[in-house]
Amino acid sequence: VYKNKAVCTRKINPPDEFNPNGSLEKHKVRMTIAAYTKLAKQGIDYEEKRSSTVRWNTIKAQVAIAVKYDLKITTDDIKTLFLYGLLEEGFPMYMEIPDGWAEEGTDGPEWVWKLKKAVYGMPQAGACAQKALKEALESSGD
Repeated sequence: VYKNKAVCTRKINPPDEFNPNGSLEKHKVRMTIAAYTKLAKQGIDYEEKRSSTVRWNTIKAQVAIAVKYDLKITTDDIKTLFLYGLLEEGFPMYMEIPDGWAEEGTDGPEWVWKLKKAVYGMPQAGACAQKALKEALESSGD
């Protein structure tokens, strides 16, 4: 059973002529799991917890090809990508219920949440999200 952690941030707009120091756009809170206490060990649980990354040489080559053939380059941002990853059935994850979120009669240390989806802070969140994205792209035919 892992503890939970709320991560609070402020989104600041860039400075402009009316607000030379920038302005506050909004406050953001993200619920995370404190699973950083268990790190991946290569050869033991490494494959389930890693997600592939791109090499800079690959990006440079793609940009060079796009420039040479006058191709358009686009990017996409999936803001909540980590939250789309489903957890494997054989590896249940449990998290303490955050203060104030418990239902009537279900508070105390004996009650926990069994997580169905990956959340920020899980070592395998990136790998689960990448797997879900790959499956979605394959099913859409793109």
